[in-house]
Amino acid sequence: MSVELWKTLFDWATVVLIAFTVVSGAGALITGDIITKRLEAKLHQFGMDLEKQKGETAIAQAEVLRLQQQRLPRTLKFDSNESLQALIASLKHTPFTAEILCKKGDGEASWLAEQIRGLLLSAGWKVPHAAPIPEDVSANAVEKLHAQPDGVTAHK
Repeated sequence: MSVELWKTLFDWATVVLIAFTVVSGAGALITGDIITKRLEAKLHQFGMDLEKQKGETAIAQAEVLRLQQQRLPRTLKFDSNESLQALIASLKHTPFTAEILCKKGDGEASWLAEQIRGLLLSAGWKVPHAAPIPEDVSANAVEKLHAQPDGVTAHK
């Protein structure tokens, strides 16, 4: 083979290889765009799933908090010190002697009963320490007093 023939072969090989390079580059660009669109769609779906999960997590956390608060002992709660003082002032206008009963052996009920007692004492009421609900109290007597057989009852 002559050098001219080799030169022609190399020139055509160069043209063919350049054509393959152009086709290969175009194919890479096109498939890259397809992959990018698929990944964007997956990323968008992931973002939506994440937001949904955040909402479900917030709901679950709120439920856990609610359940935890149910397990806490009951306490007297007031919106502000002013509302507490207003209640004490209104109770001072009608001082009574009160009796507080609570379920025997129920520490939580006893704690709440003492809080109620403290509130009434600060209003000038006469209130002995909470006594246990007598075990021989009939259901009718509890109902007449509007009492809570498993909790705390205060009556004047």
